[in-house]
Amino acid sequence: MDVNTISFITAVWALHYYLLVAVVILCYDHIITFGQEVQLIWKQKFTFTTLLFILNRYFTELAYVPTVLFLFNSPGGMQVCSSFAHYPGSVGVFSQAVISAFLVMRSYALLRRQLWVLLVTIPLLIVSVGVTAWAIVQVETANIVFGEQMSCVPVKMLSLNPFRASWLVHTLFDTIVFAITVWKTYQWQRQQYQLGIRSRIVELILRDGSLYYVIMAVVNLFNFLPTWFPSNEYFAATSGNKSEIPHALSVTLLSRMILNLRQAAVEDDRGSNADATQVSTQRSESIIYEDRESCELGEDHLSLEGSESTESFPSFIGVNSREQRE
Repeated sequence: MDVNTISFITAVWALHYYLLVAVVILCYDHIITFGQEVQLIWKQKFTFTTLLFILNRYFTELAYVPTVLFLFNSPGGMQVCSSFAHYPGSVGVFSQAVISAFLVMRSYALLRRQLWVLLVTIPLLIVSVGVTAWAIVQVETANIVFGEQMSCVPVKMLSLNPFRASWLVHTLFDTIVFAITVWKTYQWQRQQYQLGIRSRIVELILRDGSLYYVIMAVVNLFNFLPTWFPSNEYFAATSGNKSEIPHALSVTLLSRMILNLRQAAVEDDRGSNADATQVSTQRSESIIYEDRESCELGEDHLSLEGSESTESFPSFIGVNSREQRE
């Protein structure tokens, strides 16, 4: 057995462990947050954000079952394996679309439904998803035999340019969303500091948005770096298909963002309504309701028109208020 063959087999097994790490991330986070999920998702009213949460978490976990099966014990022959070639990438494209849709809606809500936000972010979302879809069709797979088992793995990349383009467009999209989040939350914090009030929601949006951007930027950089400097031919040729860890992290971070917002809504319902009533100026009322509106991204029929609006925060976040439960 020559050196190239040994190197290839080692890379294939490394790909196995790479996938296992992604699965562990998804399942472990689901287990430790399941109690929150029951209280904050399943026991609350169904909104569009709820739908995004379900698609993001449950679709991804179910979609990983065939991926694990084909990688560790591939059924069928070469034809079946070839048909499977684009499946892992397709799952990633779907999740990317769901996550990007949430980020667009959040940015739109943060800036109080200003049309320019949609005009900037939606075209980038479409281009990003489209380029990623173009990239996954470059993958070719083959069955590798290990004793009595076969492993369906990527073996060739027709072109690395689509993956480079995908990384650049996706990074640009995340950067714009992050800039909007930092800009708006900074404005809120400055206004609220002048009024002597403090909003946990504003801090939460800034914290979660910053963590998502930094973590995904670093992970995606290391994932796509081999496409620019291919020191290992196999790793470089399959790096676009080896996106399970960035995928698992993005899915996990989005689930946490939604749960954190719901948790903040519950805490606000319990204690902050009384504090909000102490602020009597029209300006401060506008800031408070603007803050609360930004957290619910799926209630299009609700709006804040002027300072006379008296909609409660739970109606925006999709959490039943105490008054509703009583």
